[in-house]
Amino acid sequence: MLKVVPAGHDQHLCAFPGCTRQVVDRTGRPGRPSSFCDNPLHTYSRAYDERRKLDKAAAKAAAKAAESAPEPSSTPVTSGVQALGELIALLPELEGRFAAAVADARDLIADITDPQALAAEVEHLRSEARLQVAQAQAAQARAERQAVLLQAERDDAVLARKLAEGAADEATAERDEAIARAEQITADCEREITEAIGLRDAQLAELLTQLDTATERAARAEAERDAAVRETESAKGWARELQTMLDAELDKGRERVQELHARHAEALAAAHQQVMDMVREMREEHAAEKTTMRIEFKEQQLIMCQQLGLSTPPRPAPSTSGRPATVKDGTI
Repeated sequence: MLKVVPAGHDQHLCAFPGCTRQVVDRTGRPGRPSSFCDNPLHTYSRAYDERRKLDKAAAKAAAKAAESAPEPSSTPVTSGVQALGELIALLPELEGRFAAAVADARDLIADITDPQALAAEVEHLRSEARLQVAQAQAAQARAERQAVLLQAERDDAVLARKLAEGAADEATAERDEAIARAEQITADCEREITEAIGLRDAQLAELLTQLDTATERAARAEAERDAAVRETESAKGWARELQTMLDAELDKGRERVQELHARHAEALAAAHQQVMDMVREMREEHAAEKTTMRIEFKEQQLIMCQQLGLSTPPRPAPSTSGRPATVKDGTI
């Protein structure tokens, strides 16, 4: 799975915004390679929150710059074309932020649903349970051998027989206690496995919530794109009004004004076409990304269900808001 990172980012450096430390080397360990340094605070969720803070700060700075912008000049068409160019330059940045958020969500899903890591954890718990059961069985075997020896010595004398019977009863009690401990250990292991599965489901629910947030950000980006298109149409209206004024006041310079109008109309048409092309590409990429994420999520869900012994994956509940179904009570 390829991760989308900002241009110029060193793959060997921590992916947390502003951190320049080396990532942790996980060679030979199960799971995906790490994208962060050894700082325990540098995680996917904290990196996502930090990017949101940086985005809000950038938005405030842009709003402040817009408030301090100079009054409209005597050349509104040229100014409109310049402003439109700035909006077009801002679209790739918004696209990069959305792609980074989607990549973080995909990495979190891959980490939580990594079958190797889950299998390794379950195998570790089972190994500990088997070891403790083996120790209990060994203790039981020792107690049984001791009981056999005491049974053989009972024939020597009545007193020895009574002592042997007492020792046999004690050994039996020890054996029963060892069996009870083994059963308790097995129950504890099963409970820990159940808790681990519940924790995994909770993390998956949190991840789906973050995915909903990323979808909302994409919707806001699309709204900003629509605003840019409206500003383009407004710029065309300004050009038509300017043409009318120039035709009325500058009859002698009609040919020159018409030539200037043609240049501006061509520039506006080219800019409008560029915006439409970028919008179409963003929609196609966004749709392809969502389709890929759904397919990968279903594949990972099927693998997890097979490992947990489920015959079929749980079906997602219908959603009336158009968002992906969230995890509730252990089902999707």
